[in-house]
Amino acid sequence: MNWKNAFFLLLAILFFSTANFGFAQNRHDIFIAASGNTSMYGADSLAYGGGILVGYGPDNGLAIALKLAYFYGAEDLSVIEFSYIVRYFPFGANKNTGLFLQIMGGPSLVNRFGNFSIPAITGAMTAGFCLGWRFLFNDKWFLEPAARGGYPYMFGAGLSAGVRL
Repeated sequence: MNWKNAFFLLLAILFFSTANFGFAQNRHDIFIAASGNTSMYGADSLAYGGGILVGYGPDNGLAIALKLAYFYGAEDLSVIEFSYIVRYFPFGANKNTGLFLQIMGGPSLVNRFGNFSIPAITGAMTAGFCLGWRFLFNDKWFLEPAARGGYPYMFGAGLSAGVRL
């Protein structure tokens, strides 16, 4: 088994093992959000894009999510990121609002100097951390401004809007 297959197997095991950590509780937080993002993928300019995030977490302050994002930047840079996210809400009335810290990682497809193609010109593993704040409205709708840092991007920021189901 090569390292890529082992990595995706590990992600699947983590996803399915952590997906059950809150079933004994009364309330679960399933959320969907759309986001606008920017990241420093280029050597001298930002790449802009958007994405969609789907996540799950009970009221114990932990959540897991999957995010798919697309970025476009100078010099015809195109990036598709697929991220596995583990998020922690240290504060909040039900521990699903307020400050959050998250780690994220996964594969990305990177194309430079041309149209986007699959397979990508370059593939890379992304890894990073994020610090953000969830503003919860009517216990259902939310906004999340966040800043992130990691590899292969240096830093980034974004704003997500979503709903808790």
